[in-house]
Amino acid sequence: MLSIQDNYAYLSKLGEFKQLQGEIPGFFLEQSAALWDALLSFQNTHGIHGNMLEIGVYKGLSALMSSLHLKETEEFVLIDCTRHIEDAEVNLAPILGTRGKYIQQPSYRVTVNSLGDLRSTCRWLHIDGEHTGRAVINDLELCEELLSDDGIIVLDDFFNPIYPQLAEALFIFLNQNPFKLSMVLCGWNKAYLARPMFAINYRHFIRQKLADELHNREIHKFVITKTATLDESTAFGICEQRFVDRDYYGLDSEPDFLPV
Repeated sequence: MLSIQDNYAYLSKLGEFKQLQGEIPGFFLEQSAALWDALLSFQNTHGIHGNMLEIGVYKGLSALMSSLHLKETEEFVLIDCTRHIEDAEVNLAPILGTRGKYIQQPSYRVTVNSLGDLRSTCRWLHIDGEHTGRAVINDLELCEELLSDDGIIVLDDFFNPIYPQLAEALFIFLNQNPFKLSMVLCGWNKAYLARPMFAINYRHFIRQKLADELHNREIHKFVITKTATLDESTAFGICEQRFVDRDYYGLDSEPDFLPV
């Protein structure tokens, strides 16, 4: 397991994100922005390097947060089938420069081979494209091939009751590929997936540091849960505050015990 440092807030890009987001429209929760910032800061602190990819970019709001954590030697691939990606390129060009690669076509037409040498190199991938179950399976298959050993895949609209097929598709994929991906966290409209062999590092960060990191980013009304043992679920949950006296809630029978 990786060692856990005391604080990641000094690596935070959240203030810069808030200054730059301006009038960029999008559907990116303030809580998710803070959570992404904490997770990306964790990656940078622990020497987790690699490229990034986003499917379903709209005008670049969520990609802005990822871009701020991108290193000079890393590449960001942005895929969207609509002309909104032209606006995203305008909005992100000052940050990404030549590191951004914009692809205007449906993600099902994108293959690993068409992306050059990105296989197994991406540390951060965000899926927010076509919201059919079939498309989500396709996007998960693509992103799994691109995911590095220590990266994260983020799936949007997970557990959103408007799109139940997204949760169903993810569970089908996880059941069919138990040794490829493991869910480490879900909440605030998204699911977070990692390689099973590395997932323990993210779970330990979530258990030991995530609450403090969210408080440092002025997110206070939340509870992080782990209400089942690992044989039932590998994932933490996070949601709006339900307890005034705690940031973490474990098993119903023993709320102070959070299995990791």
